Amino acid sequence: MELRRGLSIAIVVTASAVSAQDAEPAAQRLSEFRAQVDGLADPAAAIAFATQSPRGSLVGWIVVEAQGRRVQVLDGEGNRAKEAEEWEYFVNESFELVEPSGITQTLDGRLCVSDSGSHCVTFGGGLCLGGRGTAPGEFNTPRGICIAGEKLYVADSRNDRVQVLDLDGKPLFVIGSRGTSEGHFLAPLDVAVDAEENVYVADSDNHRVQKFDSHGAFLKTWGDFGSYPGQFASPTSLDVVGERVYVVDRENHRVQVFDREGAWLYEMGVHALLPREGQGKIHYPDAVAVSADGTRMLVCEGFENRAQIFGIQPPLDPNEPPPIPQERNIAAHYGPEVGAAGNLIAVLEPGASTLALFRTELPEPVQITSIGIHGTRSGELLRPYDAAIDLERKRIHVSDPANARLSTYAIVGDFEGELKNDPYLLAFARSLDFVKLHELGKDLGARWLIEPEAIALDAHGRLYVCDPRNLEVWIVDADFKLVGKLDTGTDPFVAPAGVAVHPDGRVFVVDRLSGRVRVFGTDGRASGDFARDGLIAPSGLAVDHAGRVWVSDRATAMLACYSAEGALLERVGAPGLAPDQYFKPRGLAVDGRGELVVLDWGNHRGVLRGIEGDSAGRIVGWFGSRLFTRELREQKR
Repeated sequence: MELRRGLSIAIVVTASAVSAQDAEPAAQRLSEFRAQVDGLADPAAAIAFATQSPRGSLVGWIVVEAQGRRVQVLDGEGNRAKEAEEWEYFVNESFELVEPSGITQTLDGRLCVSDSGSHCVTFGGGLCLGGRGTAPGEFNTPRGICIAGEKLYVADSRNDRVQVLDLDGKPLFVIGSRGTSEGHFLAPLDVAVDAEENVYVADSDNHRVQKFDSHGAFLKTWGDFGSYPGQFASPTSLDVVGERVYVVDRENHRVQVFDREGAWLYEMGVHALLPREGQGKIHYPDAVAVSADGTRMLVCEGFENRAQIFGIQPPLDPNEPPPIPQERNIAAHYGPEVGAAGNLIAVLEPGASTLALFRTELPEPVQITSIGIHGTRSGELLRPYDAAIDLERKRIHVSDPANARLSTYAIVGDFEGELKNDPYLLAFARSLDFVKLHELGKDLGARWLIEPEAIALDAHGRLYVCDPRNLEVWIVDADFKLVGKLDTGTDPFVAPAGVAVHPDGRVFVVDRLSGRVRVFGTDGRASGDFARDGLIAPSGLAVDHAGRVWVSDRATAMLACYSAEGALLERVGAPGLAPDQYFKPRGLAVDGRGELVVLDWGNHRGVLRGIEGDSAGRIVGWFGSRLFTRELREQKR
């Protein structure tokens, strides 16, 4: 497979020798900062280990890096394996990975990695289980995995289920299916098993943890959407050690700890507020791994390309009041994509399930309204992802992959007159529910339920909708009817992540994992591609008024500009906070003045960059967190 070239990674394998029953005593809290490991390439998951070498006992963690497409070994202090002589005593294995997202280990020390990019679960040495599909033993974007005894548990996220297999890959049984009721899932992202073989699942888009017995029968659930103790905002990972369940509460920037019956014990993590702040401050954690003796915990933060290690907090003074849980502020925690048209910019705040609308007349665009309620009913949002503004029809379309729905909000007030906040400027108008289309068989033969993410609007009011579940880009007409899809021919998408429409009607699509931009003619058929060797982690896409194609690259913090025929015209940007510096830039759009709107996702801000005339190359506007826009506010429009 072409994507795997150059991805063979040598790692050292260790065997766990400590029982998970040596658990953290009830009075202890794992919240004392010990070490920070920087320079990881999007760490996505980890496991703890302890083993014996000729030089004594070794403890540490094995981490998978999604963007680095590799496995990394850290000792107990966070040092990389290559920096410690002791690792020479371990056996080497190799993996070929596209986008690793989970890791576990057999009792005899073999590593097992889930690869969401190739939709399989692989053991070192080439044994690969699964493949993309819906049948037992097949996966769609497998994430967290766990081995307990002779059983392999897989969070089969885009099939909305947990699969249980033996270690040869034979399917044993399935837990759950898509839904919001007990025993059903919306994007399960991790799975863990306790000593009695009870199964715990991080049910991410339902914002809860579910517990099942060893045969997959539902036992209980806890949590709902919110920021108070015991509530969650996108739980992404969990670990069970002894009597405790550790849950990563990603959008709340914390790890919550429960007993095995779901009773809340404590939370740890102080939300990082300053740019790149760490050293015990946590920012969008992705995964947790606790040592078997319960004395150390590693937290992966893919957003910050780092991991942090925590130990047991010293006993609290009994005369001191208990700590007050931190208030969770989601302001300016924008989603990955952005929409723009005329004097308007639309951004999403997934943590609040809202759409925020800005006007661009001032150097710092002013928010003039917001709309959105968390929920599953019509007009409500679960995980808003992208927005497209149709000024001609006074509509704003919002994609919501968790609800499998497109929602449209009508602009019913004045957005061009007096600059003011108007809470009634937007009103829910209609939605296109892909769940119902799937149930009725009217989704044009889609194999899976359509999951809308990045969207783009053309001059005729048609929407082009990236669907990472089916690996398709669908076409929705101006009457909100699903009418077709782009024709990839014999070269299917690997991971469609961004879409934009050229003034001449051609459609451009970022295919993230293959690192290229796909081009489609006005007839919807593939007509070529470019940038195959120039992009590492492309995400956002926009076409400016001159027909140039702009692509954001999360890995390099750069923006690349191409002609419509694929010739590289320029690269701009660098990591940082200064003008024309970015951190993990994602969504791109072009406003009515021809300025490029960059959703500087990792810096919690939006940036307006001049790309033509006297303003070319200058930052001419910004919005977002004051702490992250401080350097930009010194600039003049």
